[in-house]
Amino acid sequence: MSGNEIKKKDGFEGQKMYVVPRDVAQNSIRYPLLASFSVTNIGFFPHAKYHHRERPRACNEYIVIYCEKGEGWFNMNETHRKLTAGNILFIPKDIPHSYGANKYYPWSIYWCHMKGESLEDYMLRLPLNNYTVPVSSLIAEELKRLFHTAFRSIENGYSLETLLYVSHVIKHAMGLIFFANPAYHVKLKENYECVETAINVMKENLHGTITVPAIAETAKISLPHFYKLFKTKTGYSPINYFNRLKIMRACQYLKITTMKINEIADKLGFRDQYYFSRIFKNVMGVSPRQYRKSQIE
Repeated sequence: MSGNEIKKKDGFEGQKMYVVPRDVAQNSIRYPLLASFSVTNIGFFPHAKYHHRERPRACNEYIVIYCEKGEGWFNMNETHRKLTAGNILFIPKDIPHSYGANKYYPWSIYWCHMKGESLEDYMLRLPLNNYTVPVSSLIAEELKRLFHTAFRSIENGYSLETLLYVSHVIKHAMGLIFFANPAYHVKLKENYECVETAINVMKENLHGTITVPAIAETAKISLPHFYKLFKTKTGYSPINYFNRLKIMRACQYLKITTMKINEIADKLGFRDQYYFSRIFKNVMGVSPRQYRKSQIE
């Protein structure tokens, strides 16, 4: 951008913008429901020509931008991307970023700043290497209705009851985006294919060992993203899941073969019988010997 180009943080005709006073926001987090999820700023910028925000020192809040019309852009993690109509941008806290409206087709956006312990869980549900989520036409109107419901409520002030209500309304909106949004689930399914690939690699190596970095490499994604995606999809860390697959196979051996426990441990790549027995009991709740006995009785 040239130095003479117009940049506006706000001040758009017909805009709505509500900022919870800092002292009110800080006091509200004493309440458990707001400590886990609370709205600190919320608004709507229609036809936001020249809109531009830049936060080189990041922000300690999570930001959501729903592009209803037009087009914009964002820079984050050394990536420059467009944000087109019908898509939502999620900006995690503590990540330097900038964003703005397209010069020729300026966006109309619903936006919200949030704090809370539960918000990181939503970030883990984002598509791999992507901070945007498409919005299905099936939920678009309901999503906008929820924002306007929050606007009407917060116009009455910043009482505890109002902040609780507004935060629950926006939490409902987050639920729509992540759990009742067909467009998101199609996109997420494509990303979860790498988890299925990783699980297949684990199954092929039940009788040996394989490192988590090696599994991530077969899935063709970075190790940090692999950990997050795998845990979100399965509920377990990769190594925990791998051990559980081994224990499932051990149960089969204990039930249908006469192999000794140390032979089963060795066959499944455990370094010794005692480590195998400890993992087995953690997963099954009983020792391998007790499990075999229960299958005979």
